[in-house]
Amino acid sequence: MVATLIEDWSDALQISGTYTYEKDKGRGKKGKSKDTGKRIPKSWTITKDQARWFEEPGQGTIQRVFVLADTVCQKPKYLTALALGVPCLSTNWMTDSLQNRNAKDWSRYLLPKGIDPPQNARLSQSVNLDWGTMPENLENIMDNPYAHKLFAGMSVLCVGDDYIPEQNEERIGVNHYEDLGLGALRTVTNRSKITSGVALIVLAMGASQVTAVANLRDASKDEHFDYVVFKDMKWNSKYPAPKAGTNYASWSWAKQCLIRGQMLPLS
Repeated sequence: MVATLIEDWSDALQISGTYTYEKDKGRGKKGKSKDTGKRIPKSWTITKDQARWFEEPGQGTIQRVFVLADTVCQKPKYLTALALGVPCLSTNWMTDSLQNRNAKDWSRYLLPKGIDPPQNARLSQSVNLDWGTMPENLENIMDNPYAHKLFAGMSVLCVGDDYIPEQNEERIGVNHYEDLGLGALRTVTNRSKITSGVALIVLAMGASQVTAVANLRDASKDEHFDYVVFKDMKWNSKYPAPKAGTNYASWSWAKQCLIRGQMLPLS
């Protein structure tokens, strides 16, 4: 049995996107602003066609991908998998498969999709039980027809102090094997220069375009957004009413929509 370990979705997906920058104005000797010559990201925009599986169509060596976790959680890696329709499994699937020297039936190791707060109910995942049997499952991973694409065709603005993904120009692809005694483990890391986060989750939820900014004032005044998703839970007391056709919501609301598999009422 040969398994491939992918550390993060930014390693499994080729992600590009476009940054806009502003000049970094530091402080001079007398406290006056001074142009440091550095540029800091003001916004980042990505469209759905700028994210795809990292292997070229017809040349892939990986047949299927899962997210492994000890328990249900709301970490970006887990939520991205839910949005993509990728099964999230207990880590016991890997250990049991290695010990058995053969892949176990993964459907028996499915973790809950999430917790529904009103009744503290554990919700089951909505996945294709034949996941990984066709190369199109990975080649068209952004268009999985069995995932709930709640933001399908929409333009979404994400507002949060850490929502603009970091860009690391020094990331280099790594691909090596490690002998575990029970089988070989191949590690694939650092495929993309862009780190994953909230913007990638929203894109995986079907949005046609996602823009991330640290502050609402940094967003384009000429661009229409169907939804503006705020990290700050108190957004409704800080910002004026949105323009017609635009909905304001919290990231907490968006996460619960993903877990429930439906658009919930806006509070």
